[in-house]
Amino acid sequence: MAYELYYWPSIQGRGEFIRLALEDAGAPYRDVAREEGIAPRLGLAPEDEVGRPVAMAIQLTIADLVAEVHDTHHPVASHLYYDDQRVEAKRRVASHSYVDLSACQVVEGLAYAFSNAMARVEPAIPRLRALCERVCARANVSAYLASPRRRAFSEHEILRRYPELDPAG
Repeated sequence: MAYELYYWPSIQGRGEFIRLALEDAGAPYRDVAREEGIAPRLGLAPEDEVGRPVAMAIQLTIADLVAEVHDTHHPVASHLYYDDQRVEAKRRVASHSYVDLSACQVVEGLAYAFSNAMARVEPAIPRLRALCERVCARANVSAYLASPRRRAFSEHEILRRYPELDPAG
């Protein structure tokens, strides 16, 4: 069964955090808003075209958060006690998560929106830049970033560029 992503079709926005996680995991998904004529009604979401994708984005984020937190102490199986999977739990928290993907998206977005400020700040955040480089080098993320499915940063995004707000020097 494929995930269904409901988000604005023409921008990255908050949906990009979900797309990155799905792409990195190799999870099947449909970017529903980018398909023609699809608008299923479940009766449990706002009726308007604006509210429905917003509600879905929030719900998917909550579901990801809950799963991520749960899996830190039950990385092998939920029916096993934590004490039976301590080694795996420690390994799980040391590996990457959707938080790494989101942090990289924010760093890249800030570099687009505030390129001058980020150039000044980057020497102070080498570990964050290194994390971003590792995330972008992951096979599925790298393929996604190079694909037409990835929307470029633009002036219609959450992180948009206004040169007057990012002075040089």
